[in-house]
Amino acid sequence: MANAWGGVVVFGVDDRSGEIVGMPSDKARAVEAWVREVCNDAIEPVLDAMIDTVEVPGLDGALSQ
Repeated sequence: MANAWGGVVVFGVDDRSGEIVGMPSDKARAVEAWVREVCNDAIEPVLDAMIDTVEVPGLDGALSQ
């Protein structure tokens, strides 16, 4: 990804079915912090990652809390 034109990593989607399964907000924040840490501390030169979090409604139409 860093050696070419970038890419997209999507969390919260089932690999087999492609179904959106999501993740709780607190876990999403922890994953975002982990990804930022990896991009800043484990990659040289530092990878300037653009992270976007998107909330999608569940089957009942409600957003997760």
